Amino acid sequence: MIRRDIECIVVEGADGERHLLTELVLLQALLPSTDELFSEERMPDEVALEEIAREHSNRTLESAQLRTVHTVKSSHPALKTLARMRADNQRRLLVTDDAGELIGIVTQRDLLRTVLLNLYVADAG
Repeated sequence: MIRRDIECIVVEGADGERHLLTELVLLQALLPSTDELFSEERMPDEVALEEIAREHSNRTLESAQLRTVHTVKSSHPALKTLARMRADNQRRLLVTDDAGELIGIVTQRDLLRTVLLNLYVADAG
C-alpha cells in the first residue's frame, strides 16, 4: 500500500461481504496498542520493545477490525452521496455500475471537491 501510495484496498470476507482495509486498520491489527506498550506505566526499554515486536510479528489480518463498507451507484448525485456518507459516518464508499460490479472507491474529499467545483463553475457562469 505504501509503495503504491494507496490508502485503502477492498477485501472480500469469508462471508462474501466487501470491506475496506485502510492504513489505520492495518496498523491497529499489526502493531501493539498503547496499553500494551505502556502497561507498566513507563516507557519500555529497547529489549522490551523488541520482545513486543516479536510477539506481534505473526499477527494476521484476521485480527483486523474491518468495517463493511456501503456502496453507491456511479449515477447517484454527488451531493446526495456526500450527505449519505455523513449520515452513515462513512469516509469512503464503493462505487458500482448498474449491474452491481465494483468500479471504484469514492471518498468524501473526492465528492467535496466535485460539489465545490460545480458551485464555483455555476457562480462564475
